[in-house]
Amino acid sequence: MEDDGGITTNADRTVEIVKKADSQWAGINLDIGNFPDNGYAQIEMCAPYATNVHFKTAVHVNRQAVPADWPRVLKILGAAGYKGYLALEYEENADPLGIVPKLIAKMRETIGAA
Repeated sequence: MEDDGGITTNADRTVEIVKKADSQWAGINLDIGNFPDNGYAQIEMCAPYATNVHFKTAVHVNRQAVPADWPRVLKILGAAGYKGYLALEYEENADPLGIVPKLIAKMRETIGAA
């Protein structure tokens, strides 16, 4: 399940649903940019249940989109024992052909430093 609005807008509800599924096959497709507020706290709540992570360029703090602190996100994921994939999900307005390769390089650099 992905945290992507509706009943999965907040981590507490998303985690509750996964727990109630009570299955080793149920997990969270964690999208770090989809929580409308308190993004880092909500990422931390979901991280132990993450099966995949969508890395984005922004996280919401105080109901405002701010540049994502990727090292901080990696620390949260590491503390939760996450060992899966990190997929860049680019949703900005700038031309993806010019920016995505730079973001991939930044991801690799950030992961290498973690």
